[in-house]
Amino acid sequence: MAHGNLGDFLSIFKNLLSHEELVREDIISSIETHTGIVLEKKQLTIKNSVCDINTHPAVKNEIFLKKKEIMNSLRESTHKKISDIR
Repeated sequence: MAHGNLGDFLSIFKNLLSHEELVREDIISSIETHTGIVLEKKQLTIKNSVCDINTHPAVKNEIFLKKKEIMNSLRESTHKKISDIR
């Protein structure tokens, strides 16, 4: 594989990772807007359009109380569809 082709190949993964980071930032921003809770990127795992939140159960409960509003906000702002927050 030529160096140019390898660079093109790696740039595909770079773009995917940067898109994933933007989605995480959208989720964090939406949660903060609707609940006042500030999460870190490392607390979110996105797989198969489902966002898993890894935090204290009491914090999760606060987020789930506003889940409908958060999901509506994400549908409007996120390019990647998030089907659920868990």
